Amino acid sequence: MSYKLSDLTEKTIALRTDIMHLRTVGGVDQKLTFDNFMKSQRTLLEKITDYTILDTNINPIILVDSAGAGDVTITLPTLADNQNAIITIIQNDLTSSTPDNIIIEGEGSEEINGELNVTFFRARDGVTLFGGPDEWIILYATWQRVRTDSRGAGITAYPGVDIFIINSAFAAGGTITIPLAGDAESNQRQITVKCATTSAYSIFVVTSGSDTIDGYTSIELRQGDSITIVEYANKWAII
Repeated sequence: MSYKLSDLTEKTIALRTDIMHLRTVGGVDQKLTFDNFMKSQRTLLEKITDYTILDTNINPIILVDSAGAGDVTITLPTLADNQNAIITIIQNDLTSSTPDNIIIEGEGSEEINGELNVTFFRARDGVTLFGGPDEWIILYATWQRVRTDSRGAGITAYPGVDIFIINSAFAAGGTITIPLAGDAESNQRQITVKCATTSAYSIFVVTSGSDTIDGYTSIELRQGDSITIVEYANKWAII
């Protein structure tokens, strides 16, 4: 059997037309362009108050900015109805030096990496979640790491942010106070302190409350010394 070139061309055009259309039950054709297809894959939302993600929010990217009005709670949709969904939530308060917390909660008792909630604290903090079979899984997370050049007699490390502190001009007996490990804002945070004094003076890294760093309430750093600690399970540990 042979075909004319014109017949083959016509059949190819018809096939391409069928592929580029979605045929609904009612028989109405909806053309599926590449741009529309891509837009259907992620939904961009901007929120300034508490919000519960809807099933109709397709793989949402949520920018949260409460403008200092208070903490914002984002509640995830029902896990069973959102298997394989991808949700990204970002702290988008770029103007405040101390943005309000974003608290991410599962519906009811549904968990996020084994926890009932996750909290982010600083500008541009964010997390991307995947709807797994039994819980929401954190695919990746970002959090800000701030450098502070301290020049006073003492400093208290910010809660809820990874900090790199270079002590450049402390007077004798200067201290750097670490926030409480039990605070939600300190969850899995990392702090690095370097004694960069040009004199022979030491500085002291001290804990808050009854906290310890590997059993110590105060650690002395001499010129050129540095220490990095991380919060884990409500304790500070040297890494």
